[in-house]
Amino acid sequence: MRKFITGSLELFCHIAIFLIIVVMFVSGFAQGSIVGGLFGLIAGFVFSGLAFGGLFLLMDIADNTKRTVELLEKRSS
Repeated sequence: MRKFITGSLELFCHIAIFLIIVVMFVSGFAQGSIVGGLFGLIAGFVFSGLAFGGLFLLMDIADNTKRTVELLEKRSS
């Protein structure tokens, strides 16, 4: 069940990152010219990286901790 929840959260994050980048690109393009669109694209990458990077980092730390525990349990057995 944990893998399903983690996989669903990861899929949700990927979709949200894509939508943030697209919305910021369109918003920047609507307010200016192609320069505004490029600024919105760059800002979308930065914002989504900051917003979801921590979440991906926490999921990776949890996976690595789980693997370490499994290896230590095998070693002590």
